[in-house]
Amino acid sequence: MEKTLRDRPFVSVVIAARNAAAHLEDCLQSVLGQQYPRDAYEVIVVDNGSTDDTAAIAARLGVRVVTQPRPGVARARNAGVLASRGEIVAFVDSDCVAEPDWLGNLLAGAEDPKVGCLAGVIIARETDHLLPHWFEYRRFTDQARLLSFTPPVAAGANVAYRRRVFETVGLYDERFFAAEDNDIFWRMLCTDRFIVRFQQNARVRHAHPRRFRHVVRRAFVEGRGLALFRWKHRKDFCKRYTEVGRNIHALILNSLALFIYPQQVVQEARRGLPLSRCLVYPLLDTAYYVSRSTGMLREILRARFTNALPDMPPLRMPGHE
Repeated sequence: MEKTLRDRPFVSVVIAARNAAAHLEDCLQSVLGQQYPRDAYEVIVVDNGSTDDTAAIAARLGVRVVTQPRPGVARARNAGVLASRGEIVAFVDSDCVAEPDWLGNLLAGAEDPKVGCLAGVIIARETDHLLPHWFEYRRFTDQARLLSFTPPVAAGANVAYRRRVFETVGLYDERFFAAEDNDIFWRMLCTDRFIVRFQQNARVRHAHPRRFRHVVRRAFVEGRGLALFRWKHRKDFCKRYTEVGRNIHALILNSLALFIYPQQVVQEARRGLPLSRCLVYPLLDTAYYVSRSTGMLREILRARFTNALPDMPPLRMPGHE
């Protein structure tokens, strides 16, 4: 196994972190403790304008710290890519804990130069609390599910890209405040030059939201980002995705879900959930999808009437303009 691991390419693990002091040490300890040869990968933490001890924690643990003061996951990841040395650039969220064999399993098959993206499994760090359990139960970060979507996406909490992908399609679009994963993944697929590997044995544990307001806010921001993604690539998708009327219709339908609440409770009971969760989960579903639809409608309106995302070439890697 050691020989097989050492035959794999050098990897840069990039962790974008903004005010991540509460989780970052656990994340870094798990990444630094990989079974992958330590001289075959580097760890880069991008301090994305933190006001807490994020940078100090990373420095204390001996990893490289890069500063990107302007908030935004896309900006932070770009800073990490530009600072990296690896043939493969792997990303993991700062609130994730990687299993010891994560990196080795994620890089399985990376020797094939046609592999542009390797996506691993994202599971909950804990499900004792109601909200994290609901989040996991609804499979919002289920990588296999996300890769089956039309269009598909690989979630950035556990993904790796070959450097040549960035050299070919450019860096993350820094105008995105969410759905930057959708955008970079779609641009890669549109080249027809790379293949994707789903690595079901490469697992990280993600800290799902524990507060209702965080769930609703996340859904709203995700909706806005998804709308921008659809608007940017509107020539690739069905026209109805960016129609105002269609988005209003979706918002109304999601709001009307309350009228079938009794049926939803019965359905959850048949799936074997405890009564308390049967009663609460349909309400959480409605709140989540109404918030997401509201974010989508808001951004579609903004894109249509203010030219919020004008056409422009992607940010390029130095030397690949």
